[in-house]
Amino acid sequence: IQGIRGKVACRTRGMTEKNRERLRQFDDRQTLERLLFYADDVLADLAKRRDRSRKAALEAQVAVAVALLIAAPIRLSNLAALELDVHLLRSRSGDDAVWHLVIPAHETKNREPHEVPLGQEVVRVLRIYLKDYRPLLADPASSFLFPSGKGHKATNSLGTLLTLSLIHISQ
Repeated sequence: IQGIRGKVACRTRGMTEKNRERLRQFDDRQTLERLLFYADDVLADLAKRRDRSRKAALEAQVAVAVALLIAAPIRLSNLAALELDVHLLRSRSGDDAVWHLVIPAHETKNREPHEVPLGQEVVRVLRIYLKDYRPLLADPASSFLFPSGKGHKATNSLGTLLTLSLIHISQ
């Protein structure tokens, strides 16, 4: 019985202790507000500085990643591989467009499709990034939201940038 029991996968319900520990920092209201307004603060700072450098574009890229993760928590590998007009879809054109983040079932770990309509604030951040900063990073033929070279940003690179930003937020 012990041998059989060891081969049976029992899923633990809820968050792991490690994840609960990481989230405790957001029990502090100021830290939570810095996270929730991170994208707005970064883009406002870049606009104030009128910074259109590659470094600024990378800062904007992280701001968009944070905004998307708050709106629609997804795995880092899915985030890094997001493509325009594949995973980010608009139902209409113009200012009244409704944007959706769509991850098809074959791209998710649990093989369930994931679709989330994005709020106006996230869409505003996306539009600024796409218009002002992504062109500084992307090959014109690239469809990736987070481009790097001829493909998308590596998952570990995006993860490192997000980690550094979260350290900054929590200080």
